[in-house]
Amino acid sequence: MPELPSTSQTESSPTASTSDPEIVLVSVGGEAWLVKGEEHLDVLLAHTTGFPLPVGFIHFPTRPALQRELGPDVTVADLWLIHPAIIDRLRADRHLLEITAPA
Repeated sequence: MPELPSTSQTESSPTASTSDPEIVLVSVGGEAWLVKGEEHLDVLLAHTTGFPLPVGFIHFPTRPALQRELGPDVTVADLWLIHPAIIDRLRADRHLLEITAPA
């Protein structure tokens, strides 16, 4: 997976910790999936507080590019699909640490 910048290198989330994100989402063409942090999924989806910040969000240019990062043993069908409204809320609340993966 492409490395997310440390939260000390970004100001995207005012309440960010200084460690790597415990929750990581990946996206392609408007769809997003959870790849790390399943134990926090209920709280994340419920629009409550208490999940670790920031939430890593890696944009991939294509599904094949994402699949190369996931490896041969994992497909997007194995991952939790995250509704676009959840992504919009996280972005509006400034909880996303967003990067774009190289092509």
